[in-house]
Amino acid sequence: NLNLCKCKEITDNGIQHLGNLHNLDLILCDKITDNGIKHLGNLHTLKLRGCKEITDNGIKHLGNLHTLDLIECKEITDNGIKHLCNLHTLNLSRCNKITDNGIKHLGNLHNLNLCKCKEITDNGIQHLGNLHNLDLILCDKITDNGIKHLGNLHTLKLRGCKEITDNGIKHLGNLHTLNLSWCRKITDNGIKYLVNLHTLNLCGCDKLTDNGIKYLIYHNVRIT
Repeated sequence: NLNLCKCKEITDNGIQHLGNLHNLDLILCDKITDNGIKHLGNLHTLKLRGCKEITDNGIKHLGNLHTLDLIECKEITDNGIKHLCNLHTLNLSRCNKITDNGIKHLGNLHNLNLCKCKEITDNGIQHLGNLHNLDLILCDKITDNGIKHLGNLHTLKLRGCKEITDNGIKHLGNLHTLNLSWCRKITDNGIKYLVNLHTLNLCGCDKLTDNGIKYLIYHNVRIT
């Protein structure tokens, strides 16, 4: 395992020698390009957050990894992520060019982070119902029509998804962990469907009253 986070002088010439590592952290090593990461396809875990020169041409070599972090790699598009469909864990947070056409290829992953991927809609997430953990924080085009397909997940994060209402969360009663913070349309009527959850985050849900919270506590839901 090697962590080179913010080692600003590291270039492709250096990382070409690191292909036999298990875990490699290159967060904010912004001189790294596609020419370097093509040598890293046999790693287990690779973190490339903020490596702004990485494009689809580079990540097509990373399809055999277990875990890949591409946070804020803003040149990544749908054409690139279709090569990542066999990964276990993929973080695409703030990859603004990702759309529904790309994520439809990712339904076999275990963990997927799409935080602040603003182009994602209900049409895309309907393909993600078999995931284990899904992060849709601040994906504000998501509505009740999309989340009704996500009832079999273990963990779902919907913080700031402002269109979510009671009609949507009634499909989420079998989850283990649910983050609904700042989903401000949620009311006492909706959270009654969530009594079987283990952990529930309702921060900023300002339509909730004492009656709703007492109902959850009575059913031993852990509120965070």
